[in-house]
Amino acid sequence: EQMLTWKLSTFGRHLKSGDIIYESACGIGLNLLMTLDLLDEHLGITNLTVYGNDYLEESVNTANKILEAAISSPDQRIIERLGSKKGSICWGDSTNLEFVPSDAFDLVFTGYIDPLVDPLNLGANLTSFRQKEKVDIENCKSKDPEKQDLAKKSQKAQEDWFSSWVKEMIRLAKPGKRIIIEEVAPPICTNLDDWGGVTTAWWTKAII
Repeated sequence: EQMLTWKLSTFGRHLKSGDIIYESACGIGLNLLMTLDLLDEHLGITNLTVYGNDYLEESVNTANKILEAAISSPDQRIIERLGSKKGSICWGDSTNLEFVPSDAFDLVFTGYIDPLVDPLNLGANLTSFRQKEKVDIENCKSKDPEKQDLAKKSQKAQEDWFSSWVKEMIRLAKPGKRIIIEEVAPPICTNLDDWGGVTTAWWTKAII
């Protein structure tokens, strides 16, 4: 319920019926579809045109099928309420969306910024996701100055990744329009159980 309140308040203040929205890293499109449904049901915001991208081609294909079924099929009850339109859901790296025009969207959002695993590629010889993740965790835990330095450099690489991602979101949004990042993980050295991310303080100096 708290998340619902936040989502409606955050999105609702910056959207009106007929706007064009973009989700970066939209996955299979469920968050985008849920957002459309909530905005209509609770705030009466309809007739939105939706665009997005994801890095996994399989997810892009699934997202297109789900959204086309929900927005285009006369057999889907949800359509009668939403009245929305699907633009393009394309394959793309969220840090480099050069094929997407600048200043084009009334709102740009992402459900989650996927962090880099092993940002410095220190575990290049490792094949397992978990093994690569442990490389940074071990550096975070270490008292060795060299490993501590590697942990700092790894965090800087992670921050550069986040910055590139969000700069693209800013570029896509029309001047003065809002970008929304629904969830952000903390740095891996702060929370060893997470994948890695950035501090709250980082945002005050980032994306410059």
